[in-house]
Amino acid sequence: LKALLEIDPTADQSGDLYVGEQEQPNVPARAMHHVGRNELLDLPTIKKHYDALGSILHVPTIERLSSSKEPDWPKIKGRLEDVLEAIQKVLDSSVWNINFRLTGETECTFCGALIKRRIKRGERRKIYCLSENCSAEYNMYEFGENQVRFEPIQTAVPCPVEGCEATNYFCPADIAVGQRWKCCSCDQEFIFSIGFSRANDLVSDN
Repeated sequence: LKALLEIDPTADQSGDLYVGEQEQPNVPARAMHHVGRNELLDLPTIKKHYDALGSILHVPTIERLSSSKEPDWPKIKGRLEDVLEAIQKVLDSSVWNINFRLTGETECTFCGALIKRRIKRGERRKIYCLSENCSAEYNMYEFGENQVRFEPIQTAVPCPVEGCEATNYFCPADIAVGQRWKCCSCDQEFIFSIGFSRANDLVSDN
């Protein structure tokens, strides 16, 4: 579920569906009628019950076997009844799979992998490329009508070689002391390092 929430942050959020007849275009209907509710299991609920039942869901440890201590079965039964109640709420949903979110996809600027995410309308959020060995970050937001834009979060570094006018782009995680990189144009190799200047050498704008 954590991986799913990375793609769709609303994947575990319940919701109600209302409909209404518009009297004119682009103006919300004055009378809205409740169609039903889509109940979902959210991550906190799943985690709460999983953590409580983990000891009986897995193979007993050597320490547990040697202690000869029996689980608290009445307590476990009560927990299972809570799980059943939570699941029954989901099964009793009057509508299913409500989905009005925007979906967008793009190729990662750095590794070329396909990135596909969902956002709420009007939302702006940071997303990450999930491809192995890629740490690219993007701002994803609604752009225009039913469209989304992926804006790379990157730092522009001009090549310091005289005569080379190339600009190299790095995502935040790639800029680290000791990290090697090559210019995309002249192929000269560099290393990121910490720089400093004497205070007296700094020119004040004042």
